[in-house]
Amino acid sequence: IAGQSEELFKAVVYLSAYSLGLGLPFMLCAVFLQHALKQVAKIKRLLPLIHKVSGIFLIVLGILIMFGRFQMINIAVQRYSNLFVEWAHGESVALRLIPAALFLACSFIPLLLRWFRKKRPSTRLFVISGVFLALGILQLTGFIQITRLLADWIVYQQNYS
Repeated sequence: IAGQSEELFKAVVYLSAYSLGLGLPFMLCAVFLQHALKQVAKIKRLLPLIHKVSGIFLIVLGILIMFGRFQMINIAVQRYSNLFVEWAHGESVALRLIPAALFLACSFIPLLLRWFRKKRPSTRLFVISGVFLALGILQLTGFIQITRLLADWIVYQQNYS
């Protein structure tokens, strides 16, 4: 998308979003590795159930593919993604408010959960909440438009995949 953009600013935004999307999972893994290892230890007793559910899911997916029914799911996803793209390219106020409300809600949920448990929030929790709060404010002010970026990504996937 960035290479085909005629505006320099758009190309920079697209490449920045790509770079952030590529690097962010690795940075999050580094920050939350210790916490993730503790959580994995807690769910260790559930691993046999997770393996069985995953296996059943893969078997069902294989059967759907074998009988040619997986395409029906793909067609439904394409239809709904096209509806989303049409909605995202509109001029509705909801385009800004819905994602902003989701980001703002996500910024307060971790802190509220800690508050109800009567524990002091960790630094990581403040960082996560701060990121979601910043995204919510940027979305609300119109500086970023998550729905439009997602719609552009869907169109790109449909055209170049």
